[in-house]
Amino acid sequence: MVDAVRYDHRRKLTDLSVVEFAVLTALCRVGPHPAPFLLPTLGEWFGITLGLDDIQPAIGRLSRVGYLTHTGGMLTPDISARDAVTTLYGMLFRILGYDLVKLMAMKDPSLHDLMHSKGL
Repeated sequence: MVDAVRYDHRRKLTDLSVVEFAVLTALCRVGPHPAPFLLPTLGEWFGITLGLDDIQPAIGRLSRVGYLTHTGGMLTPDISARDAVTTLYGMLFRILGYDLVKLMAMKDPSLHDLMHSKGL
């Protein structure tokens, strides 16, 4: 996978994977922590048990673009990571909210059945 694309005021969009977004979101909530500390939270969000091998590629990409530093076992989010997370969070909320309302208004039975089967 290619590296994440940094968010800044010259770009309208950033490009983060879902895992990169989740890692940054978790770190922005709790501050500097070692990667293993994030595993229970990320596992809960994704609904699966995760190991370090599952998130290390995302951590490497985020480090290369400067969203976080990895020093002495601690992952520290850069101040710019908070801007990227809050911007993407708002965009995703609008996308998902708009799409869900639109699909539910159409009374799409396949969407309803899918959500019901996943316990949503």
